Order: sequence, then structure tokens, then C-alpha cells
Amino acid sequence: MENNLSIWEKYEKTDPKYVKPIPGDFKSTIDSHYRMKLMTEQFGPKGMGWGVKDEKYDFKQFGDDPHTTILIYTAVFWYKKGEFHHEYPIKHDVPVFKYQRKSIQVVNGFDANKKEYRWVQQEDLLKSVSTGALMKGFSELGFNVDVYMGEHGSNGNTRQNKGNQPQQSNTTQKPWLNKTDRQSGHELEEWRKAIIFIQKGGTVDDLKQEWKINSDNYRELMAIQNAVAQ
Repeated sequence: MENNLSIWEKYEKTDPKYVKPIPGDFKSTIDSHYRMKLMTEQFGPKGMGWGVKDEKYDFKQFGDDPHTTILIYTAVFWYKKGEFHHEYPIKHDVPVFKYQRKSIQVVNGFDANKKEYRWVQQEDLLKSVSTGALMKGFSELGFNVDVYMGEHGSNGNTRQNKGNQPQQSNTTQKPWLNKTDRQSGHELEEWRKAIIFIQKGGTVDDLKQEWKINSDNYRELMAIQNAVAQ
């Protein structure tokens, strides 16, 4: 009888040297080429044993502000196992713009002590959104799922239980205001509103009365508040 978990059990564990923490986030990322090598090992070269088809890119804007625009990628992921061809849909989206701190140019060059925040377009949008969808497709087969299941810490290292103490999860309560995990564009819009609120003289403490803000967002919002006050 065929073991339905054969691929999962073979590839669920990730070599820690290919796991890196995401700056300013509680999550980790896995090297994409390492994951493609595993797929090639199992199914053969890309285009022969596995790949994608019917790729489509769409832009979606929320409200009247173009800075809320996200890029949505959809495709069909396929792979061959023996004589059989299998496929399923994959999808991913990324924000087109990010709010980034930049040095303000002065007469004698760039003054590192003076900062301002500006909307800038994300780099490598097409690569980022298509790779993100592909990596999700890999994980649905069981590849490197230990990272998604919280078995690696936010520093990328494998979590180890100490004694009989229960293993802590790598997840935190998702706040309403969260710039690092935008699934629908709603969080991006709320983050934009928060920054504009502070630029107009509001404070982070005022925001906390209405929104739940995690520690990473609190520190970044405080940095924006301090920059505005200078």
C-alpha cells in the first residue's frame, strides 16, 4: 500500500543553514534555490518533472490611494509522479509600494541625522510574487513545512525542548494593525493611515487606544514619531 505521506516525511525537515530570519518580523525564510534543488531531486529538472503554467499577474487597488495597490499572481503548479501528471492552483500577492525611511539631501550631501519617510515602489515585484507563490506550492506537498509549523525560531535556528518544558510556538497573535503580514491589503491601508496620523501630529499612544500594535510595529511607529518631531 502506498504511503500518502512519503514525500512529506522525506522533505519536511529543513537544513537550518538554509533558514534565515526575516528582519523586523517573527518569521523565517527558506532559501528558494535550496528548495528548487529538493524538487529537482524528487521529480526531475524544472520543465520536465515539475513547473508552472497559466501564469497571470493582476493589480488591485483598495480605495482611491494608489499606495494601497497589491500585485496578485496566480498560476497552476504541476509535477509528475511516475506515469501520472498532477497539478493544483497557487497564488500569492505583494504590496506594490512600501513606506521607507530615506536621508534628506542637504547642501553638503546627505545628512544622516535627518530622515523622512516616503512611499517607494518595491523592487523585483514580478520575481517576488511568483517566487512566493511557487514556494507556497512546494510547502503544500510537504517540502520544508517544519518552518511553517513553528519548528524554527525567529533567528532561523531549530527549536529544542528543554527538559519537560513544552515547546513554545513561533506564532504571535496577529494584530489588526500589522504591516508585515498583509493578506488582503486591509492591513496596508491601516498602516498607511497610522503613518499619516503621526505625520499630522498624532502619537503612538493615541493609536494604541484604538489598535492592537505588536512590539515591532510599536518600535517603528515610535521611530517615525521621533523623526517627525525633529
